[in-house]
Amino acid sequence: MSTLIMRKVSKSTIYLILFFLPTAHAAGIALSIPISTSNIKGSCAATILTKAYSELDYQLIFHEIPAQRALVEANKGHFDGVMNRIEGLDNYYPNLVRILTPICINTYSLYMLSGSTLKSPLELNTKALGIKKGNTPLENIFKRISPFKATSYQQLINMLITKRLDVIAMNEAAFANAIRSMKRTESINNIISVDYPFPIDYGYHYLHKKHIDLIPLINKKLANFESNGYIKRANEKHRNYILYEH
Repeated sequence: MSTLIMRKVSKSTIYLILFFLPTAHAAGIALSIPISTSNIKGSCAATILTKAYSELDYQLIFHEIPAQRALVEANKGHFDGVMNRIEGLDNYYPNLVRILTPICINTYSLYMLSGSTLKSPLELNTKALGIKKGNTPLENIFKRISPFKATSYQQLINMLITKRLDVIAMNEAAFANAIRSMKRTESINNIISVDYPFPIDYGYHYLHKKHIDLIPLINKKLANFESNGYIKRANEKHRNYILYEH
């Protein structure tokens, strides 16, 4: 390419070209990963992936963004991947490759106001139930009930407090983080968790397929973390953080 032609290429164009090039295996390269607006960087996924990638000489940069939008942008290649997502997303987002070892065990609870009861799971059919829009595991569990779908976890909690909903279903980490972001009131203190037989929900890490050379490396690293018990310990620590420290 001649010097004359090169001069016509703007700096912004060069930056875009570099952004979409496949990541080379070199020390210190940064990967952009979205993190849910309902989550924190101390989550099990962020903790485990930060350690895994640092041992491969990569740095993770987290960007707070709504969960559904994160999937769309990651599939386009605007992010390098996503974390803590259900199995099967690659059927809908074909540019994302699932890393085989699950990194999180997501725990869910039903929440009601103190004094309310749920005598059996079947009784839930008679209750006004709310979940967050875009929470695929809960949408699948409660699809026969046709729950109300809120735009945020704070909205769900407010609707429970004002008795527009009888019960809400939430990820325990999301509930803890939402409560921390809200003003403490007597009504919030009256929210209790209710037993319900939720199935085990495993969360996986997905990488964009442009990282074809990195995929087997992170696959192996996470498999080692599973075999030496680190993933289990990280999940237990995260759960204790949710239940006892906040």
